[in-house]
Amino acid sequence: MRIVSTHLSSLIGYRVLDINGSELGLASDYIVNTCETYLLYILMDPVIGLDGEPGSRVVIPYEALTVNSGLLDAQAGAIQLRLAPEQLAGAPVLPPGVQLTPTDWEAAVREFWSKAVRIGSLKTSCNVPGGPVYKVAYLSQLLGAPLYDGRGELLATVQEAILAPESGKLGFYIVQPARGEGWVMMRLGATNIPKEALVPGAALSLELLTDPGKFWDAPRLTSLDQADSFAMQGKMLQYWDR
Repeated sequence: MRIVSTHLSSLIGYRVLDINGSELGLASDYIVNTCETYLLYILMDPVIGLDGEPGSRVVIPYEALTVNSGLLDAQAGAIQLRLAPEQLAGAPVLPPGVQLTPTDWEAAVREFWSKAVRIGSLKTSCNVPGGPVYKVAYLSQLLGAPLYDGRGELLATVQEAILAPESGKLGFYIVQPARGEGWVMMRLGATNIPKEALVPGAALSLELLTDPGKFWDAPRLTSLDQADSFAMQGKMLQYWDR
């Protein structure tokens, strides 16, 4: 049975459990590939001490949950991995505040975890001609990011993202328009992170890739919960695809 879509912000603070149900740590953030529109990595604050700088977070591929038969339990607020505690010994970590690009940290992450879980070909690079291109961001950066049109005028602010937990696929941003009531449900593919927003120290922002008129004419949600409806998701896919 297909797991229902999830509000991505709710996953921050989930407990991460081992195969026996013992707590490994808390999921304090996630790394998102915004052009392939997938969650790539869970960033976990461990309950046990780690070698390295205080505040460092364990990097765990989201595929350790999806293709490796883990369990996301929204009711319990928990992510249970089919991993024993000793399998995290020596796991790669990211120090606090580290920039995601350049992605020279990723090779060590994939090498370590490939010995413990199945990992596919999805990485931080975007599958585009003339690559590699990197459009990765922390989830915590995306929530609250401004959305501009091609002329640099503010359209909206990201409030939420909608996730299919069983695959890690992100379908939509829910944004609050700069004028008017309600929220707009947007396909991630209708936006882009401009390269100037990926410069170290720059504030993250999004740019609309289509006519601003299409944004302003989009149907409005009256509550964020409306985005959970598969009927509404289908309607908005058709809207943004035409």
